[in-house]
Amino acid sequence: MKKIIAGVLCLISASVFAAETIPQYKDYPANIYSGKTAPLKVNNETSRMFKSRLQDGLKHNKVAFAGEYALVSWGCGIGGCVEHTFVSKKTGQVIEERIVGGEIGGSLEGYRPDSRLLVTKEYVYDENSGDDKYELKFYQLKNGKFSLIKSIPLP
Repeated sequence: MKKIIAGVLCLISASVFAAETIPQYKDYPANIYSGKTAPLKVNNETSRMFKSRLQDGLKHNKVAFAGEYALVSWGCGIGGCVEHTFVSKKTGQVIEERIVGGEIGGSLEGYRPDSRLLVTKEYVYDENSGDDKYELKFYQLKNGKFSLIKSIPLP
């Protein structure tokens, strides 16, 4: 019975995605930076609150996103909660927006060193229906900020 349910869910998912144009990594290219790592810029709330964690990530993590950004993650203390952000190895600038994930929250679903496209799965509460839902959200990094390109509800 579980296999039948899983198969039906896969068919539903395939039909939802077939009707949508999915943003592609190749459409948001980024050149990969290979120069010297810049010192952390402590110039926003995220960089001040998580200075040590960000400095460590900047020093030890490789470029993972948008050609120059290292992924830095830390626990938020509740139910497997994890926060993520990116810091530029080229400039030391932290992206202010943090992505929160974990048991109930969303997650990072996709990112590449050679692309400015970021894919997340995010929890959305529908006030009209009272339903808990998830959406795939596609963002591009533009001028150091995430800009939503597309959101696709998940079945």
